[in-house]
Amino acid sequence: MTTARLRLMVALVLFLAWLTWLGITVLTHRAHPPEIVSRSQLLAATTLVVADLTLGDDGLPNESVTVAYKLGTSPGPTSGAIRVRNLKSAQSSLAETLQPGRHLLLLMGGENDIFEIAGWPRSAGVESRFPGEELMNDKKVRRPVVYPWTSGVEAQLKSLGYSW
Repeated sequence: MTTARLRLMVALVLFLAWLTWLGITVLTHRAHPPEIVSRSQLLAATTLVVADLTLGDDGLPNESVTVAYKLGTSPGPTSGAIRVRNLKSAQSSLAETLQPGRHLLLLMGGENDIFEIAGWPRSAGVESRFPGEELMNDKKVRRPVVYPWTSGVEAQLKSLGYSW
């Protein structure tokens, strides 16, 4: 009986330690959410650029952005100004609103230097095109996602083989 009680106590201590570790992990991720670039959005994008965003007088990002540099070997602008059609409705991967500064833009299109932020590719059973989707006036509004250019995002792209 002593051995059984000892095993029960060890199992209980290990179980409580595991629950404590899970709780700490949840609290840490809520305080500092991880910067995760959507692999599906990367697949849908034809051009990856790091661009400087500015805000207009209305607090929304300007459609015209300045490309700092292009990632990978995909076709597209290496520098200069381009227009991103759906940037005003975009959201940051870490917050609801976009802040001015350098961001990773996963783009598609590119005729006459007019691009659009890529959404998710279509797949069986999934109708959503953009990762951020919300209801407005009883309609689903799809919001494209852009990523602040941080060391975490940079490390993810390097681990996936992108260069610049």
